[in-house]
Amino acid sequence: MTACPILSALSALNDVPYPLYVACSGGRDSLALAYGCYLLYQQGRLDRLPTLLHVHHGMQQANDDWARLVGAWADEHGFDWQILPLTLAKKTETSARTARYQALMGAMVDDGVLLVAHHADDQAETVLMRLINGAGVQGLSGMRAWSTKTVQGRTMNLHRPLLGVSRHEITAFAHAHALPYVDDPTNETTDNARSLIRNDILPRLSALNPKVRQNIARTAHLMNDAHALISDTVFELVKKCTLATPHTPFVGCLDIHALRLLSAHEQSAVVRFFVQADNPLPPNYQTVSDTLALTARTDGDHSTQIFWQGGDGDDVGGNGRAVVLCRYKNTLYRYHHELFMLLQDEMSDDKIAPNSSKIILKQNTTFVIFMDFHDGLRELFADKSAYIQSVSRDERLRIYEPYVDKDGKTQIGFTKLGGKKLYQRLSIPTWHRTNLWGLYVHDEMVLVMSMDKWWLTDSAMFYALRGVFDDGRWGRTLLVVDRT
Repeated sequence: MTACPILSALSALNDVPYPLYVACSGGRDSLALAYGCYLLYQQGRLDRLPTLLHVHHGMQQANDDWARLVGAWADEHGFDWQILPLTLAKKTETSARTARYQALMGAMVDDGVLLVAHHADDQAETVLMRLINGAGVQGLSGMRAWSTKTVQGRTMNLHRPLLGVSRHEITAFAHAHALPYVDDPTNETTDNARSLIRNDILPRLSALNPKVRQNIARTAHLMNDAHALISDTVFELVKKCTLATPHTPFVGCLDIHALRLLSAHEQSAVVRFFVQADNPLPPNYQTVSDTLALTARTDGDHSTQIFWQGGDGDDVGGNGRAVVLCRYKNTLYRYHHELFMLLQDEMSDDKIAPNSSKIILKQNTTFVIFMDFHDGLRELFADKSAYIQSVSRDERLRIYEPYVDKDGKTQIGFTKLGGKKLYQRLSIPTWHRTNLWGLYVHDEMVLVMSMDKWWLTDSAMFYALRGVFDDGRWGRTLLVVDRT
């Protein structure tokens, strides 16, 4: 007797030690996935049924019918289930996908695993789409059987157990068990390119080789193995070129001197890895080429900014983290776009009293920049009038630094600078120059802070402040928090 491909694909679920959920639209694929779990449970090969989660889009009358179908079918077969109403502010595919994941995450416990019914035909379409769009090894590895999805600070585990099962096999299974499925809305798309691949290109390729879908899936698996091997090598190169930043993962810094010591293909791989950061898919060829050109420039122009939207791994486009790339001197910077935009916002010149340990200096809907007014500072200024205020770009400052004199003694010297010379002397990038804050005590500035560094501006308090900030606990003054 031939083994059922769906039950074979689902047989390892009993080894998953976390709560299971099925994203169930009521369509053929997701209902077949749910029924496969039911059969394994009846056979004693799965120790619990997953919870069915149905996202109710509420965009047309048929959505009510699909929700009723899922609920009735789940009750009949003993599943726990939830209907998750969805209200879309913007009715675009990107916003709908993000909202779906948010709704699903809200219904799941931490460490829960969401089973989704992507199959071999979906994998073939995805790989061909990415090939058409010029993807590299990682993109051509297709959808992974196991992955994570992060939306607004929450992460879920995704499992695609049916990637080795064809649409034809799922259809045969659904018909054999008389599953009352509806046309699955998640299998329809407004993406004309994907529709063309599904309805025209893949059938033509199947005429050349009936196993084209399985072969593409096998190629994706091989590409995934190759990507894992390449990533290990590139990661070691990236570590050699990466500069420390207190704001990881929102800001990344790459040493251009170290990058230029690598071969051309190593530079390309490092830049691709660096730009991708926490996005599931790497940047396209043009973005990598533009970034490499930026690192090779010798004209001293620091105004160039490269924007990359990122991708979410579910489609060729997507709603991943957008990033901005820019260069200052011999450092390549990568910012989450929302943080970079926050840095461009005008500063308030209001005085901010240090009434808490976390003093908000600047914020937007995504990020907060705050000063860590820690115990060391609070003790130092307990009996003094202190406040924080933005520093004007035209203000002249005395920057105090220790130096060793000819007799070997440590002395305190200062440099008094303002405007462009000050920023160049302190190596403050152009886009940070409206983001300087001073710490004032009795109306005298004692410390000036940028996003990444701090400098002392008062000789009388030099050693006291230096002692506080050189303490390993207090090495950072400004912190960035993703408020989502």
